[in-house]
Amino acid sequence: MEDEEIVALLWQRQEAGLAELKMKYDQLGRQVAHNILAAPDDVSECLNDAYFQLWQLIPPQRPQKLAAFLLKVIRNLALKRYAYNSAPV
Repeated sequence: MEDEEIVALLWQRQEAGLAELKMKYDQLGRQVAHNILAAPDDVSECLNDAYFQLWQLIPPQRPQKLAAFLLKVIRNLALKRYAYNSAPV
């Protein structure tokens, strides 16, 4: 499925859009998060948080480049998790 169709499904608040997004970009998102986070549990949690955040962001935002938009969200969440995990106790 093309990115424009996925964005249209998300815009219409159809959960099928999330399923298509996950099917198309899960492996790439997992690689990006894994490059920042070592723990597989943190990577999975980061991806789930990213999908939820994307669900909240579309609408009102309508990204032109869905992959870049998603990967930016994943990267930012992974960096926040890394900072949290690295904080001194």
